Amino acid sequence: MGKGAGFVSGSDRHMDAVALLSELGLENAKQAASQLSRILSLKSEVEYSGDKFSESDANEMLTRVERFFNWAKKVLPPNILSS
Repeated sequence: MGKGAGFVSGSDRHMDAVALLSELGLENAKQAASQLSRILSLKSEVEYSGDKFSESDANEMLTRVERFFNWAKKVLPPNILSS
């Protein structure tokens, strides 16, 4: 997303993308940043905790990712999403 928009984050931390997103001034960016934050938190829980990912967790993740993607399709130029 960043590279196609004319900027690149030098950070290795995923959560820095949340802060950057909330500062972009895009429509509903703060809400989208909140969705992204929860998506990344769920990802980290699954990746690092060793706990099993329940069907309920998977459904929550899917719902949040779909919401975030639909927001991105609405506010970002098409060439950014296809990059």
